[in-house]
Amino acid sequence: MAEEAENPADAAGRVALERMFACLDEGRSFRLEAGAGAGKTYSLNEALRRLIDRRGVELLRRGQQVGCIT
Repeated sequence: MAEEAENPADAAGRVALERMFACLDEGRSFRLEAGAGAGKTYSLNEALRRLIDRRGVELLRRGQQVGCIT
């Protein structure tokens, strides 16, 4: 069975998440700009989930916090 091609919107969303995750993994800030309904809240939730999963204990131990501006 042939695999379906990824539509342009899904491809752009996937690339944006990958870039955002790279920033998080490198300890850098990032800005995500997109139109209404493009998945910004979803991306923010994924970013927070990733930080908690990978660095939550470290952040708590150091008394650090995460800032989100929407």
